[in-house]
Amino acid sequence: MFSQTPVSGVINKYTKVNSILSKSDTLIVADASQFSNGDTVLIMQMKGASVRTTTLNNEELFGRVDLGTVNNTGKYEIIIAKKILIAENKVILRNPLAKLYDTNKSVQLIKVPSVSSATVTSTLTCDPWDGQKGGVVAIMVADTLVLNANIDVSGKGFRGAEPVLSANGYCASEDSLLFRSYFFDEAFDGAGRKGEGISENNASYAKGLGRWSNAGGGGNGRFAGGGGGGNAGGGGLGGAEDSIICNTPEYIGEIRPLPYNDTLPWLGIGGRGGQGLTSPNLFTDSTIFLGGGGGSGIYTSSIVGSSGGNGGGIVIILSNYIKPNGFGIIADGGSVTSIATASGGGGGGGGVIVFDIEKVQSDIILSVKGGKGGNTQGVNLSGPGGGGGGGIVLNGLPIFDSKFKAQIDGGQSGIVTDNATAGTFSSTDGNFGTTRNNYAVPLTGFLFNSILENQRICIGDVPQMLNGSSPKGGDGTYVYEWQKRTMSTGWSIIADSLRRDLQPPALFDTTFYRRIVSSAGVIDTSIAIGIYIHKKIQGNNIWGVDTICIDNSADTLLGTTVKIGGDGSGIYSYLWQSSFDNGTWNTINAVNDTVCWGGIITDTTYYRRKVSSGACFSYSDTVEIVGLPRIINNTLLDNQEICYAQIPELILGVVPANGLGVGFYQYSWQKSSDGINWNVIPDSTRKDFAPSNLIETTYYRRKVVSGDCEDISEPHKINVLPLIGSNTITNESVIYTCYNIPSVLLVGSNPTGGDLIYRYQWQISNDAINWIDIAENSNNRDFQPLAQTERKYYRRIVQSGINDCCVNTSNYVTVNILSLPIGLIADLDTTICSAQQINLDFTINSGNNPFTLYYNDGYSPFVRNSITATNTVIPVNPVSLVTSKQYAYSIDSIKDAFGCLATELTGEAKVLVYGWPVPDPGFDTEVCDTTTVLNATPTLGSGIWSQTDGPGIVTFEDELLYNSTIHVDVSGLYSLQWKETNWQCSDSVNVEILLYRAASVYAGLDSTLHYEIDYVLYGSVYYPDTIKENETTLKWDIISGPGVLINDLDSIATLTGLDGHYKEEIELIFKVLKPGCPVMSDTVVLTLKDLLLPTGFSPNGDGINDFFVIKGSQNSVSSELIIFNKWGAEVYRQKNYGQGEYWDGKNMKGNMLPEDTYFYIFNYTDFDNKTHSAKGFVVLKGQGNE
Repeated sequence: MFSQTPVSGVINKYTKVNSILSKSDTLIVADASQFSNGDTVLIMQMKGASVRTTTLNNEELFGRVDLGTVNNTGKYEIIIAKKILIAENKVILRNPLAKLYDTNKSVQLIKVPSVSSATVTSTLTCDPWDGQKGGVVAIMVADTLVLNANIDVSGKGFRGAEPVLSANGYCASEDSLLFRSYFFDEAFDGAGRKGEGISENNASYAKGLGRWSNAGGGGNGRFAGGGGGGNAGGGGLGGAEDSIICNTPEYIGEIRPLPYNDTLPWLGIGGRGGQGLTSPNLFTDSTIFLGGGGGSGIYTSSIVGSSGGNGGGIVIILSNYIKPNGFGIIADGGSVTSIATASGGGGGGGGVIVFDIEKVQSDIILSVKGGKGGNTQGVNLSGPGGGGGGGIVLNGLPIFDSKFKAQIDGGQSGIVTDNATAGTFSSTDGNFGTTRNNYAVPLTGFLFNSILENQRICIGDVPQMLNGSSPKGGDGTYVYEWQKRTMSTGWSIIADSLRRDLQPPALFDTTFYRRIVSSAGVIDTSIAIGIYIHKKIQGNNIWGVDTICIDNSADTLLGTTVKIGGDGSGIYSYLWQSSFDNGTWNTINAVNDTVCWGGIITDTTYYRRKVSSGACFSYSDTVEIVGLPRIINNTLLDNQEICYAQIPELILGVVPANGLGVGFYQYSWQKSSDGINWNVIPDSTRKDFAPSNLIETTYYRRKVVSGDCEDISEPHKINVLPLIGSNTITNESVIYTCYNIPSVLLVGSNPTGGDLIYRYQWQISNDAINWIDIAENSNNRDFQPLAQTERKYYRRIVQSGINDCCVNTSNYVTVNILSLPIGLIADLDTTICSAQQINLDFTINSGNNPFTLYYNDGYSPFVRNSITATNTVIPVNPVSLVTSKQYAYSIDSIKDAFGCLATELTGEAKVLVYGWPVPDPGFDTEVCDTTTVLNATPTLGSGIWSQTDGPGIVTFEDELLYNSTIHVDVSGLYSLQWKETNWQCSDSVNVEILLYRAASVYAGLDSTLHYEIDYVLYGSVYYPDTIKENETTLKWDIISGPGVLINDLDSIATLTGLDGHYKEEIELIFKVLKPGCPVMSDTVVLTLKDLLLPTGFSPNGDGINDFFVIKGSQNSVSSELIIFNKWGAEVYRQKNYGQGEYWDGKNMKGNMLPEDTYFYIFNYTDFDNKTHSAKGFVVLKGQGNE
């Protein structure tokens, strides 16, 4: 195992590059004192991209970097510093730079540690970017990089913007055109600052909502949020302006009109997110960028805004192998953690991880997440910051290993913490970053060629494998050559060594090795490493021998002082070791280098001493100290237990083992009454021992001696128990029980004596002489005898102690047998109606009265007590509420005076019980019809309808149906009977039904009325019967049209209020309402017209059309009729015409006028005092005059 270089904190050194001389191999730096000859250095241009400041149709492109304007920004390479001239601040490189750099645009030089193996012991980080230098961690590890902590450059990239103090906290509505601007100069205090990005900041564009390359824009107006910084992914949009104080113009989503001609919807006045540098893709094999800083907004003296978050830094790692140990590499954008009461700052853009390794041991987190935008709260509704965009993970392998756990999320936008409805208030999350494979770190003039550390071995040993780093740079194809030399020879090529690693053979002289790697014209020779040879150690001897019983102390071991061999320093390390098997060794504490105490011996033990110096070590010869094993198996067989004054069995002892072995054991026995104080038993030298009879508990033990070892056995106890007493059966000496019925429980007393743990055995006998053990349930203190048919005797045996050494037998109890009663019920099989009586006949034989009889009817149990006679009759009245119910009477049990129960019970009385029907014909009712449906409710059995009274004949559709339809030929009240029969059980109930017919109605003919004031309506009604005629009502109603009804509840009614209504229709309805019947009705239509002026008449005295009648004229307020002949001479004039007099064809002198056609003028005044004039011709004929 090669040594690990511990790394933590900041391991890189940084300086600004002021200029690069013409040959590109010499740098003028701000401070060269941090660098040394041969250092590995990294040169990187941090800024210098050009951004769009004119955007034509789409101002959202303001601040954008295009492929052709990135310039040299992000370019970098790793190279070797050949010579450092500190006084001149000059760094001379081993090779010219491969790329161009503009030192006017933030170029820095970084010292890169290059080690064989490294362990991150606590967080490894970098100096933060300060505008000229910093922000980068770079390390080259030839073999293994171990993470015991994170590598973390979060928030070490481009700086976030500070918020702007505004005198007034301007609202955008104060000048909506102005506040749509994407930039303002540094002097303007109505917009937040842009963050820092890959383009140099410009005071003319320092503020305003537009992004600045990958830097977030500042929020315009009152407290709009800053945009998130970007990197691979773009930053999120800053939140909206304070909508409580300001009436913000409705910009969002609109296409702006001239003069702007935007082609995309407007996104509001929050700061724009920094550019995502993968759109277009600005990343190449030699181009990487710090995460962009978040933008800010404005604040006033009374409330505070938060700064934008810093972008993430850059991590560059070249290594063969990495062991994450649960840690990771983190280059997240900085999150804004403070809560603003004005504008929130945008989160920083994620950084970059360049990860060029051969293999990873386990899962590793590679995080380049964007930072979170700042939250807001307070009386103002302020814009939170946008989230930072995600960074990029650049992987040197051809595929993204499944153990690489990349976290490339964009940062979350801020929120308004005290206003859930506002939420993010138009701020948005940053966009995701990305990953890329097959990334090659640009190396110039070298190929990452190194060999692991020097080795030291003992002469003749084989060194460890020489592991070379996996080369990088060149064209990816590498040619290897290994060389070696000794202290006395020059460099020579090692045959068959064209491979990355080399295994040297066993060495006997110090030897140096180096590796030469070439690729694409670059030849890189590694630094040589040495394998140093140490001499073998001599004169390591120890001595000391002993044989003892284990658990005793061994003699002291002694050793020589070594003076020859090792690394030549004369310093030696001594280590004493012991082993029980001469194979597995353990370190022990010694008195000093040459003296060791063997300690307490627990087994045969081996000892040796190890002497070390440099890469060599030596083991002494082994010394053995034999430990006699302790005597074992000095065991006495199981303890004994006896009853008072009994003789114990022989105490048997097991043959011992160990010590000096079989044939070398001496025995002696001891005894004690308390197990504490012991006395030696005379004449007790045998392996076993036989005690005499004992009256108290006694302990015995055996002592065995063999050579230096002795052992005393555990005591053997002989426990002496007192005799058993109080063993009696507490029941009466004679007990009675029923035939084949168990007797009462036999209760035994609690015994005394023994070991207080008792075992019971009950016995049974037919003659109290010969006894046998009862097999089942007979081992308890008490005993429940089984059912018997003849006299029996019982007793109890009590045992106690080991092997039942104590035994006692109780007195016995006699159990006599009583005969059982026998029961019979007389057989019966009959049918009855519900609740009728039948008699049950019971007979009881044998047993002892009085008896208790238990019987049932198949459903419920019954009891009859105190029966003394042999025969007993019990009357019963079984009930059925259903069609039929079968009862079956039987005996359940008979108990006699001694409680003996009958076991022989016979007979059965069967009774089939039919239920009584309960007819329900329904309720009495009235029906306005001669047909109706009956509504009986069926109960039990079958039913039938019949007529019992009524004026006519009832016809049944089906008299057996409970809901039969009936018809009567005459209206009237009818009585009907519903009868139900269930077997021979029947009953009936009557119901009364009144049936009658509805009346018919006629409203009259439709009529036409001329200039009428009122009109008489004549309705007629037909009653088919007289039932409820006097309860019938009539009713006239106007359905439509004018008028008022008088006497509307009679068949003859008057319609008034027709004056002034002409050329209208009136529809009326005449209704008859007979109780229980539907309403019967008929309608009539009256047509209202103006005056009816006839065209002719014939005054011939036949009573037909003898007068010139103008219908309706009688209802005019005033009128006048004038008649002219065909020559225009007036022949007739009459005022108030129609008020009782009509023209009869005569002139004013009473002479009949000739047949001819006459002209008339009829003047009249209507009900509204309006004057009208009607003119026309009338034909006079048929009056008989010439």
